[in-house]
Amino acid sequence: AKPFAEYSEADVDALVGTNLKGFFYPAQEAARVMARQGHGQIIAITASIALQPDTRVPALLPVLVKGGLNQAVKGLALELAASGVQVNAVAPGIIATPLHGDNVQGMGALSPSGRTGSPQDVVDAVLYLVDSRFVSGVILPVDGGSTAGTWH
Repeated sequence: AKPFAEYSEADVDALVGTNLKGFFYPAQEAARVMARQGHGQIIAITASIALQPDTRVPALLPVLVKGGLNQAVKGLALELAASGVQVNAVAPGIIATPLHGDNVQGMGALSPSGRTGSPQDVVDAVLYLVDSRFVSGVILPVDGGSTAGTWH
């Protein structure tokens, strides 16, 4: 995350390539196979910041890219519904991974719960979606309540 004016063309290309193309092409191939077999699950990983931007985290580019991914999940869920394929996403907040560096514990203060999540929290959300037979087009936040909003 950084201020809007500081993003470079390389930053944009990297985030679009990883997040949009990294979803589009694998999901396209999975959809072909799953639609033929009449069932399947496509689950994307997005980010809760795209559901509820935060004034304390300047992150327009991730909001833009992950927000687009969120809408793609919903659109694809509608497109594939009749074929028996479910499409959902998990939207993690601050998760204790190397992505956030040494300051990850301090970043927990951004969440209403006052803590960071664990990778297992994300795994549990994915497993919930895999086991759910009547859930599609959902962006499931795993963020300690951050998408509920904040009160400053």
